[in-house]
Amino acid sequence: SVSSWPALLPRVAVPYEAVDGNVKMRISSVAASRHAVFALTTDGNLLFAQIRRCADLAVHDVELHPLKELIGVRIAQVATRFGQAYAVTSDGEVYAWGMRSGDPHRPELSCSMGFGKVATLLHPTRIPCFGSGPGATPIRCVASGISHSLFVSIYGEVYSVGRAEDGQLGLASSALRPECHHVMKPAKVSFDTRPSPMVVAVAAGARHSLFLAATGEVWGCGLAKYGALPMTCPVAKRPMTSSVWVPRLLDRLQCFCTGIAAGISISFFVGEGGEVLLSGTARQTPFPFGRSINADPWAPYRIPGLRQIEQVSVSMELSSFQWEHAIFVRQDGSIYAWGHLGHGEFSIKEGQKSLCGLMGNVVGKASNSTLSFCNSVVRVNNWPGLHC
Repeated sequence: SVSSWPALLPRVAVPYEAVDGNVKMRISSVAASRHAVFALTTDGNLLFAQIRRCADLAVHDVELHPLKELIGVRIAQVATRFGQAYAVTSDGEVYAWGMRSGDPHRPELSCSMGFGKVATLLHPTRIPCFGSGPGATPIRCVASGISHSLFVSIYGEVYSVGRAEDGQLGLASSALRPECHHVMKPAKVSFDTRPSPMVVAVAAGARHSLFLAATGEVWGCGLAKYGALPMTCPVAKRPMTSSVWVPRLLDRLQCFCTGIAAGISISFFVGEGGEVLLSGTARQTPFPFGRSINADPWAPYRIPGLRQIEQVSVSMELSSFQWEHAIFVRQDGSIYAWGHLGHGEFSIKEGQKSLCGLMGNVVGKASNSTLSFCNSVVRVNNWPGLHC
């Protein structure tokens, strides 16, 4: 029934054995896409969420089940977005699985996961070039975009795979050779500075990539014309800098960055003081977070109302429509959100709805939800069983 979806209130997911409520486990991280939700426990077990529905299709409960192919494998990180998933093991191996494209109606977004071909993989399969064995590179973390992925080695190097039409892979050869616009196997990203930055984290957007260095500096490549890469570039030269093929230092960021996130054509940067900056453009509003409509999207903009933030993540939808939402986690564990909420991405209480109209924001309507877009930061505090 239409009324049962989206599920506008958070639901508690429980281990499938916990019928009597006695099974205890601690979740260290989660990863979600339009197709799957994964949870990683503190002891390295990877679980997936299974929704059980009633006869009328209303959500009955959400169970966590172990991913049987990876039982006994200690997982250190999991990432998923738009139909593909990656799991990094404690010894640097990478398993990948998923579909050619997260949307069968968008074949142009199909991409390789690193096996030398574009294919659907129903079971987690190890990418041969990564790991601790002879000739392999151990990986620390991975970021998945819409049609490309980034891998960070324990040495601070970066490898990329997938589509590169706008330079999001950071490979200079892709700019010179059109046949390299789709890279089938992971290739090493080259920086135009020596020594190369030691990268500790990456973020993969729809058509751009961000690289966070141990120095707190951020580098970027890919589609730049909408301002997602805040670097010095005279306005007159911007039409010739629509795409950046080799990662460049984002020198307009004047803070030591500790976190990054990438959306469709927008980027977020967490500063060491817990502040959050954005650059670029949002798909559902010309003035994200109340930024002046005349503001330069290439210039970092400090988001009002966000303090002591330690983590930010962005989810994107590129099917029939294009929208995104962002989640911000404070140091005290509280969670804040912004963006599209028409499909239950996050929910707000009745008393918070007035916040969505501040700062000249526009709130859209959705057929299945009172609100479909919130352009102010709101606290998500309607967790079941908790009083926030």
